[in-house]
Amino acid sequence: MRYCPEIKIVNTDKIHSILQNEITERILITEEGLYKYINNTLYKFKIVPSTATHLKPFTIQNTQIFPVGYNFQKKSEVTQIPPQHHFITLHKKMYKLNPKSTTVFTLEYRNNKIKDFYFESPEQFDNHSLQEDITSFLSLLK
Repeated sequence: MRYCPEIKIVNTDKIHSILQNEITERILITEEGLYKYINNTLYKFKIVPSTATHLKPFTIQNTQIFPVGYNFQKKSEVTQIPPQHHFITLHKKMYKLNPKSTTVFTLEYRNNKIKDFYFESPEQFDNHSLQEDITSFLSLLK
């Protein structure tokens, strides 16, 4: 599940040491949906609603956290790009507090500027470990 914190400015100075992974994604946005290159193969993705029962915002450290009610799921390999499309490149940096943590904080960059940031975890909002991880990240990011 993806969780979006309501933070106006993200201070990345204190999280450099916990960077776990960096990837660059090539994405096509079309009238027919989202397409993404993975290992030089183009795939179409579909939006899948979340199975979470609770999608209301919650608060941690005086910060509103908004659960996102959908995920993108790989649907099929395709060989043609739709004629009407917009191509973007996203650079993602993923951070973890420790290697065994299930919570990942992701920063998405376009043109070297932060365009999105969020937490991802398989845990539901009421999981104590998730809440501890979010609390720790928020103390580093503010």
